[in-house]
Formats: sequence, structure tokens, C-alpha cells
Amino acid sequence: MLGRRALNEQAITEAWAGATASIMASITDAHLEAAVATRADLWKRGYRPLPVLTCDKKPLGDNWPERARQAPPECIRLGTAVKHALNSGILCDGLRALDLDIDDPELVQQIAAVAFEMLRETAIRYRANSPRVLLPYRATEGEPTKTVLAGKRGKIEVLGKGQQFVAGGYHPSGAAIQWKADLPPLVELSAVSEDQLHAFLAAAAPLLEAEAPTRTNGHDHTSGEAQADSLRIAAALGAISQRRASRLGSVEPRRYGRVARH
Repeated sequence: MLGRRALNEQAITEAWAGATASIMASITDAHLEAAVATRADLWKRGYRPLPVLTCDKKPLGDNWPERARQAPPECIRLGTAVKHALNSGILCDGLRALDLDIDDPELVQQIAAVAFEMLRETAIRYRANSPRVLLPYRATEGEPTKTVLAGKRGKIEVLGKGQQFVAGGYHPSGAAIQWKADLPPLVELSAVSEDQLHAFLAAAAPLLEAEAPTRTNGHDHTSGEAQADSLRIAAALGAISQRRASRLGSVEPRRYGRVARH
């Protein structure tokens, strides 16, 4: 006999499958054209787009990073889309996208406010049925790889080279991927250094009840780096009350590559 947790997971899976089936059944040629246009727009803005499975997070096919690195990316060169891959992703080479996998809405707002204070403001990707958000930045130099800060209250994934995030389409739950304000051209996206990111993660660690991050060279900080000490954290958290009512909740949402539901 299935336990309560197993029953809940089964119900969620069935709900997701139903939402996906409903969206798939509604797809027309217009939606294929919209996906092509979405990827063309992302390429025009300086990003490297790639096709992602419809209502999913998985990129289409094998060797997708290499295909997205082509000049132009394969999906732009082909100029076509298929029904089972209408979501559109962005390759994260040269990017630092903060994926806040946190289910407490207030905590998400707190950490986003800290990011805005320490790293500057940026666009916000979200979906209506979850407090989880993604904050895209670009690296000041190079193509750094993924970094993760995990704690008892959730985790922050800093996506980088070889990863991607879905910029338009639908989440597996059936919720549309949306943006608060337009995703700006790549050259206008706020840039952050690895030192700045390390300081931000150090500030976010106590909020997540996570261990303080260490640098990959085995030291807690590099020589001359400004550490995220108590004064820096206090200053960042002091901006939360001012920012909650403005940037995090008052901007008109945008959607990329939306598949209409009937």
C-alpha cells in the first residue's frame, strides 16, 4: 500500500502529465513559428539559444552545448521547430545565472534583495505556481563553471559553462515561464566577478542555513578580497524592506515563446 508521500508524488506526477498533454494537444503551426521567433530574438540579443523539450527542462538531442556554440547556433541556422521541443533555452557559457531553488517566498525575496544590493539589479525569471526564481548575470571575464550553495532551507545554483536555463515556454507543472521586465541584450546584462559572487554566497549562506562557501583554491578568500562580513551582510539585508514593494513585485511580466492553452 502506498504511503502518504508516495500518493502525493503520484498525484503531482499525474497533474503534470495532464497539463503537458493539454498543452501538447493545443499546439499549432503558429506555436512552431513563435518558438522560431523567440530563438531568433534571443540570438539577436546576443544569447545562444537552444531548443528544449516542450513542458520540460531537458535540451533536445545529444551534444546540445556544441550545437548551441555553433555560429550561428544550430536552431538559428535551421530556422525550424518541432512540436515536442517548443521550450527555448539559453546556453550559460559566459553567464552566471542564479537559480534560487527555495520554496519559502519570504526567503526568496530576502536573497533576491541581497543579490540586487551586492550584484546589482537584473531581470527576474519566474512562474506563477512557485516562489522559485532565476536571476541572470554575465561573467566579467571567462566562462566560469557551475557553483552550488546548499543549505537546510534550499539551495542556490550559479549556472555557468555547459549549463542552460529555460528562457521561454512552459515548466513541467504547466505553468508559463515568465519574466519581470524584458530580458535585456547580453551586453546590457549586469556583469559580476567571481569575487562578487563569492561575497554574495557568503552573505546568503546563513539565510539558507548553509556552511560558508570556500574558494576553489582551498582558501576562504583571495588576497585583497573584500569579505562578506557582518557589516556587509547587514547593509545588504537593510535594503530588503525598500526593494520588496518595488523591483520584486511591481514590474509587468513578459513571456517568451508562450504556447497558448485552450
